Amino acid sequence: MKRLGFILLMLALWCSCQDDEVIFGVEMPQQGLSFEPISGGAIMRYQLPKNDEVMGINVRYQNAFGESILCTGSYACDSLVLTGFTEARQNVPAQVTLSNRDNVESAPIDVTFNTGASGTVLFFDSCAVMPSWNGIELVYSIPESIEGMAHVLYVGEDPITQEADTLLISSFILSKGRDTLAFRLQQERESYDVVVRTEDYKGHRVMQKVWEGINAYQSENYPLTVDNLSDPSNLSIEDDDAKLGLSYLVDGDCKGEKSFKQNSDVFYTYVAGPKVLNKPLVVVDLGAEKEVAEMRLHSMLHVRFNFPDWRAGGYGNIWYARYENKLPCAASVYGTNTPDNPDSWVLLSGFEQDLREPLELRWCNRCPVFNGSYAIANLDELAKAEPLYVSMYFPTSGEKYRYLKLEINELFELTTSGQSNFQDYVTLNEIEVYVKSE
Repeated sequence: MKRLGFILLMLALWCSCQDDEVIFGVEMPQQGLSFEPISGGAIMRYQLPKNDEVMGINVRYQNAFGESILCTGSYACDSLVLTGFTEARQNVPAQVTLSNRDNVESAPIDVTFNTGASGTVLFFDSCAVMPSWNGIELVYSIPESIEGMAHVLYVGEDPITQEADTLLISSFILSKGRDTLAFRLQQERESYDVVVRTEDYKGHRVMQKVWEGINAYQSENYPLTVDNLSDPSNLSIEDDDAKLGLSYLVDGDCKGEKSFKQNSDVFYTYVAGPKVLNKPLVVVDLGAEKEVAEMRLHSMLHVRFNFPDWRAGGYGNIWYARYENKLPCAASVYGTNTPDNPDSWVLLSGFEQDLREPLELRWCNRCPVFNGSYAIANLDELAKAEPLYVSMYFPTSGEKYRYLKLEINELFELTTSGQSNFQDYVTLNEIEVYVKSE
């Protein structure tokens, strides 16, 4: 009986001990802590007490979204990054504790720290929405690396309900650098109300800004004929039998229908060379001064496999059985109203991709390639396919030009092994020019 009573007494004492809060007896001194604001948070630097029992440090605070955050550090480090903030804040309260080998924490000490604005907020310091052709342009400059995304929306009409709604245009990851993004909007309006939102990678909406009444500039295709074109460098290969020449740049066949499953010695396209780089390739005469919106350079779709190789002689020594490395990866367009004055040409637009860009990322990814996956099986399929082109957009400056000069600055390399285009020949299937709608 006495033994049973002793056991019950010990059990009661053990239970009472569990109710007592166990606290690590070493506290973090205030002078061992310092804070430095950074983008989206702060850095806490610490110097732990010289005690072998101290294994770590803990910081508890609430982020900008009211979430409780615990950051932990060890004796092997000397700083912690406190994140989760958007706009710059002053005197954010926090509690700091130390922990021992058993993860028992010391009594907390109260501290405060200041934070810097996050990149998803600073983004709006440089972000601007500008009028553009058939849509808008978003211009921004980010001086340092940040983590987050931006969403661009506009007020339009829901295609299902036909009611006013905010429609998503695009989403993109924020990255260091300056960029101009052009967005073509399907719903034509005299002006647009544009919304830009940012969020972090946890899905928190950080900030939003609205631009109202962004003017819309509509454009239309200017019908070109061969009479509008000239070949100032005498680079175009003209061959009626092979169906090559300047006229095929403006014959209306953007996709390559005329070349569909043709013999290997008939092309219905435009080829120029050799040595076309950084020379005037084509000059377009619009007949009168026009406010130019866009120039499109078209590739034919994958309508044929049989480009001749060197063994066939003739044009086989140009094609070498390959098409994709005759297409431009960089080009420039200049404008003037006095073409006889070489100093009067003004750079208006251009584009550039890496000459070794993977095929799927090239503007011409559906062109004829060796063992390509976009081969067109029949004319019905060709009719349904989207044309393949790269656009060069012009600024909405109000300036008007009659003459446009196209220069090719670089050509793509092959996507697989084969004969390089060492003579720098270029091919295009069509050229289009769009001007401001009258």
